[in-house]
Amino acid sequence: MRYVFNNEADAPGGSINVTSTSRNTADVTPFLLRDETDTHRFSFEPVLVNNENHPDNSVSGKIVYEVKGKGDSIFPSQDDQKTISKKDIRKGDSLELTLRTEEARNLYEGLRKLYQLHETIGGISYGRTTYVELDNASRSLLQLLRKDPSAARMISTDETFALIKELLRLLTTGTTHTELQAILGEMEDGNLQQLASGLNLEQMKRAAKEIEANLQNGDEEFWQNKVFIKYQWLISQIFSTPYTLYDSKSYVGGKAISNAGGNIADFIFQNKITSNISIVEIKTPRTKLLGNRYRNSSFSVSGDLSGAIAQVLSYRQSILNEFANIRISTGESFEAFNPQCVIIIGNTSELEGSNGSFDRDKLSSFENFRNCLTGIVVITYDELLQRVKDTVALLDSEPPENVSNPGYAVSNTRLQNAYDDDTPF
Repeated sequence: MRYVFNNEADAPGGSINVTSTSRNTADVTPFLLRDETDTHRFSFEPVLVNNENHPDNSVSGKIVYEVKGKGDSIFPSQDDQKTISKKDIRKGDSLELTLRTEEARNLYEGLRKLYQLHETIGGISYGRTTYVELDNASRSLLQLLRKDPSAARMISTDETFALIKELLRLLTTGTTHTELQAILGEMEDGNLQQLASGLNLEQMKRAAKEIEANLQNGDEEFWQNKVFIKYQWLISQIFSTPYTLYDSKSYVGGKAISNAGGNIADFIFQNKITSNISIVEIKTPRTKLLGNRYRNSSFSVSGDLSGAIAQVLSYRQSILNEFANIRISTGESFEAFNPQCVIIIGNTSELEGSNGSFDRDKLSSFENFRNCLTGIVVITYDELLQRVKDTVALLDSEPPENVSNPGYAVSNTRLQNAYDDDTPF
């Protein structure tokens, strides 16, 4: 049987064979640290380990660098008599193995996949098992169907259900990413739309749940890296035109001749059609929106909000001043026509009074201030959350029950049978 595991990278990279050597260890498919030649091979030979004392330390292995003559039929590792290891090092000797940058990167990527694999499968299975690496979309499909089959309305017809079952079979038999794309390309547009809608809805639900659970989280790095990078489409919901993530932590100019003082924007989004960019600054839901009461019915804005506005305006001016140089030095294609600025900050619950409803003075001060800004959009985290929830509610509306047409119950039963026939986990 073949199994699947998730991979956070954009493109999957094949399969991994795991062969148990004991209850707590297993040999794993070696991976190359550099491209193999006729005479040289540089690889890492991993071992998965169930480490009871330190569960996170689940991978061991050895780096193997081999050189053979052009006339030799095998590499030295296939002949134990020719292998040199740490055991052969004596007093006064030294063993050094230098990694080039690409070799170090290949080692990192390979180890990352193995740690994630061990975490996903939760242990070592007896015998030989092949684990097929999937991208996030495929993983989301499997999780959606396994966790809540009744929510998968995409399988309400016999034709679409057959499609899902075939897709599950393909995903769990080692089909490569290229082969899977070719198969999907031959499917009916309606079926693909149903698949895409189900996956998008599931992603929106997860994003809404994660945002709501962390509205008291004041860690800016969490929001940047764990939410807005993970769910890149979230910020694009703010724009009225089609925008997509262009870059994060992007240099927008401002360095002095000493190479110091450069401006780094949290996110740059780009219009998919015109290539014009927008600048996005991220604060946290706990960041204050208002300062002290200024007069009887007015409040000043907080230093964090006014500072964020000054910051994005500085970024915008900097990129306008150095637009030509940045585009030439980076080689990137983008436009900067009066870039729109977006600030995601705070929570409107701050504007509430003691009775739980909005304090009119606080609300008017905040709304009057942000609505007078030109070229700058200020949106709170709970407002962004509500946008996602509204979209979910629109897409997730249940069809009316029809007693004479028990198609959903039949489809769900068939789905369970599909798992019995070809279980991916």
